[in-house]
Amino acid sequence: MSPVKSSANNAHGGEIELKLSASPEVLAKLKRPAQWTSLLQSVQGRAVSEKLRSVYYDTKSLDLRAKGIALRLRHHDTHSIQTVKTAGKRDEIAPPREEYEARLDNGESAPDPQLVSNKHLRRQLRHVAAKARLSPVFETAVQRTTRALRTRDGDEIELAIDIGEIRGENGHAPIAEMELELKSGTRAALYKLARQLVRTYPLRLRLQSKAARGYALIVGETISAVKAGPLTLDGDKSTEIAFETILRHCLQHFLANEPAVIETQSPQGVHQMRVALRRLRSAFKLFDDFCQGDEAKRLEHEAKVLSRRLGELRDLDVFLSDTIKHARQTIVDHDAALTALAKAAEQARHQAWDKIIATLNTPRFMTFALDLALFIETRQWREALSSDASLIEKPLKLHVRVMLTQTFKKISKLGRELKSLDEDSRHVLRKRLKKLRYATDFFSSLFNEKAARSYSRKLEKLQDEFGLLNDIATAGTLMPFIMRKARASLRGDLRESDLEKALQAVEQFNEDRRNKILTAMLRQWRSFSSAQPYWEH
Repeated sequence: MSPVKSSANNAHGGEIELKLSASPEVLAKLKRPAQWTSLLQSVQGRAVSEKLRSVYYDTKSLDLRAKGIALRLRHHDTHSIQTVKTAGKRDEIAPPREEYEARLDNGESAPDPQLVSNKHLRRQLRHVAAKARLSPVFETAVQRTTRALRTRDGDEIELAIDIGEIRGENGHAPIAEMELELKSGTRAALYKLARQLVRTYPLRLRLQSKAARGYALIVGETISAVKAGPLTLDGDKSTEIAFETILRHCLQHFLANEPAVIETQSPQGVHQMRVALRRLRSAFKLFDDFCQGDEAKRLEHEAKVLSRRLGELRDLDVFLSDTIKHARQTIVDHDAALTALAKAAEQARHQAWDKIIATLNTPRFMTFALDLALFIETRQWREALSSDASLIEKPLKLHVRVMLTQTFKKISKLGRELKSLDEDSRHVLRKRLKKLRYATDFFSSLFNEKAARSYSRKLEKLQDEFGLLNDIATAGTLMPFIMRKARASLRGDLRESDLEKALQAVEQFNEDRRNKILTAMLRQWRSFSSAQPYWEH
């Protein structure tokens, strides 16, 4: 028994790989060397194909999973390879992960924590194994094809195409993916190569590792929407480092919800993707000094276009789950007409879903995600800072205090006239509040935690009232469109005049709600505006 490799000791500080999923048919094409020669002009050696069976170990309580550790044995004819991997950073789409390997002779069929070369990980594994038995929890069986690649810039990347399945007590899940592992060079090389690939083939970025998918299988986790996780910034670091960290956070949040939208058509997945794009656009505005270059402006525009498309579906979801649902509970007459309006809205929602799925399956969508990853990785914003390089090292906390104060002043100026604001001005105020909310999500870790949390709750309650008011305004703009669809589907005794009367009843219902919301909004404004800003504590 002996350690054979410790990837954590390489130049990158760990294994760095990018995963892309596709159909087995597409992956079969990508096994051919001609595909790579046209992309890279350099394919090194012949492809190697082999069957791999890997067994993952944990305790009955899944203690290793709780610690972000994956332990597996990969079986070969004469020996096994024990591998220990860490989860890597949550906000990376190609995170450096520690990886430690050791060879076990054929007669040894159980993992041995003592073989882990990293002292801290070895101690963790021994501690877990001393309390509970490590036993197989799931396994993977794949046909793997590997090939060595070299980019035009000299970066060396190992391509691995895996087709097979994950097997557990609760069933199995297919594996059809490609891994691009950086052997030498820059992480940007992975993004550039992946960008070339998604422009040519129907590929999707996959954030989950095989280990994460295996654990999800055995515990019965289903694909669902993902909220943005907590973000911790270091006030002693530079403003540039904070900007980079926030962008990574937004990109990860955005991509983490793509499976919920594509595979389960989750309305909450659409909402969270939209929130991620809003947060991203807010970051561009909050750090506008870093976003004066052409690429930053293009990415912000792409985020806006995609957000608008997601918004069309979200508006129909809210119309059905809020406006029509509550109207039918309140309005005693016009039931048949309201049912017709609901069916028309449902039909429009199905069409909107088809458009969203089509959009997310276009090269433009994945190219946007990889362009953003490349923008972050290469710090392309520096190209627009050449005239004022001091911005890169500007202290973060000072920048944040000034920015938050300026945003709050603009909010206060409009908010003082809230009772008499017209709809357009209220919309401007709503957007400024949203900007402050996302800024608070980004920067609250720099200040007193209790004060920031209390302030955020007041801000959230005020925002909720603005959101409800916006939903009513959106319903008003949707009604003519829904009305046209309902007219085209009139059946039986239902007449156009019945639809008109139902529409008027819904409009009156929304007007009554609007007046109540305005009253609640003024109350929440007084609570929010009287609170001391947390950045002044």
